[in-house]
Amino acid sequence: MNFLRIGDVPDTRTGGMARFMHYISDELRAAGHTVDLLFREDIGLRVPARLRRFAVPVRVVQLVRRLVRQGKRYNAVEIHEPIAAAYGVARKFDPSLPPMVVVSYGLEHRCHLAMLAYYRKKQIPLSFQRRCGHYSVIWQANAGLRLADQVTVENSEDEAFLSRTLGVPADRVTIVNGGLTPVFMHAPPPDPTARGILFLATWIERKGILDLIPALTGVLNQHPDLPITIAGFGAPADVVAGAFPAPVRERLRLMPVLTNEQSLLDLYRCHAVFLAPSVFEGQLLTMLEAAAAGLAVVATNTCGMRDFIRHGENGLLFETGDPEALARHISQLIEDSSFATRLGLAARQDAQRFTWKRSAGQFLTAAESAVARSRRRRTAACAV
Repeated sequence: MNFLRIGDVPDTRTGGMARFMHYISDELRAAGHTVDLLFREDIGLRVPARLRRFAVPVRVVQLVRRLVRQGKRYNAVEIHEPIAAAYGVARKFDPSLPPMVVVSYGLEHRCHLAMLAYYRKKQIPLSFQRRCGHYSVIWQANAGLRLADQVTVENSEDEAFLSRTLGVPADRVTIVNGGLTPVFMHAPPPDPTARGILFLATWIERKGILDLIPALTGVLNQHPDLPITIAGFGAPADVVAGAFPAPVRERLRLMPVLTNEQSLLDLYRCHAVFLAPSVFEGQLLTMLEAAAAGLAVVATNTCGMRDFIRHGENGLLFETGDPEALARHISQLIEDSSFATRLGLAARQDAQRFTWKRSAGQFLTAAESAVARSRRRRTAACAV
């Protein structure tokens, strides 16, 4: 089969969404399929950021039509949720366009609702921007999801939301998980001497930093010699350090950038506990990688974290917005290293099923469903 996959993100094998696109495509090609990828560099468009959300969906339609005119024949086109609506509308008027698979790495609508609930729980004032600033993206995302021949999501909560709230039939939704490269699949056994805490995520509120800061501050007050690393945060180091009280910030190890998979694996292996306090996610690749490295994972009880973690068996879960519970879990694992080891080994075993080959198989199932559904629609239209 021939596929075109489109995402308005930079072309890199280290970023989450682009990495997802590349590694699944690698497996599809290895199985004999043809895959073309379009990233932000291919989409182009020199427009202000606030206008990009409107311009890119239209540009996607133009690019697909151009490729089709050039003789490209795609069985299905995969488009990221926020930029899919225009293509879905175009297909209604031009059924010759290939079927559309809409991919979500965490539903935009659910993310917005989760963040609003989180701000209320934290008693943070809801400005107009926080309430309404994302509606133009949500409207387009929901339209694309409803118009899709098939939708792929990363977790069971998103799957249920599509049916319950947006009216997308269950048979039009497929779960496609992330995977692990051989570097992580064949990671050496955990280092029994490792005892540090690792937070690896962008420094934004959705990643749970408002809970992370008080939790780590409390833990460090109790365990002043505990190694704690904050990595891959994509912000100035002084901004991250400045979020902590002065006595604490001096004890933090800050690593803004990680350059390759081996350095990432080495980072995991010198820690014992991985923190995933996100308010909302699809499913964290970093969580799967940390699990494969044998770390005990502490995560929020939501989204793809809840799909993977079985509380007390292969990790620990806490309710979103509860920094005291996060701190208790961290302290429990630090003070009972044998318990942390048991959780890490169980997570490591569970992570072994998350291969990119499996992910590609899930995507292929979704694409085949989209093709079959589109074919049935054309047949029904011709019969009329």
